Amino acid sequence: MCEPGISDAAVLVAAASPPTFVGFIFIVIAALVVFLAHRTRRQAHDSQTWPMIPGHVVKSWVGTRRRQKGRAHYYVGVEYTYRVADKDYTSNRVRFGGSPMFQSRSSAESAAQTRYPAGMNLNVYYNPQHPEKAVLDRQPPSLWAATLVGVVFAGIGAFILIGKF
Repeated sequence: MCEPGISDAAVLVAAASPPTFVGFIFIVIAALVVFLAHRTRRQAHDSQTWPMIPGHVVKSWVGTRRRQKGRAHYYVGVEYTYRVADKDYTSNRVRFGGSPMFQSRSSAESAAQTRYPAGMNLNVYYNPQHPEKAVLDRQPPSLWAATLVGVVFAGIGAFILIGKF
């Protein structure tokens, strides 16, 4: 029987040891990583049936993302327009799962100029139920990294929960 104002759930959380809570958090993170990766892959798979329509590159650019140890990684951003049923749309999604990353700025700049120069006409694939959702590259992303992260986090969480650490 709980004291007045304290729920059974609160008692269970208070009774849970810190390692149990940490193990649970690892399992939740693993499930979230795997879920998001597979959702992205499913979106790419679903886009295989989307209609193609002509589009136009408004601009492209090179962006920077910092990673481990201060090393920079670069990506190509692109803004494009397309028209569906007499309505204009603008998007910047190149592919599902994020833009490809480059080790050097010059490689990214070369890719931006080669693949998406401003003014270029290109093929856009759009979702017929939601025309504002579009993509240029329908290739499904690789899931090996996300799957590995999910398995490692699930393994750590399981070991913590069963008391191996």
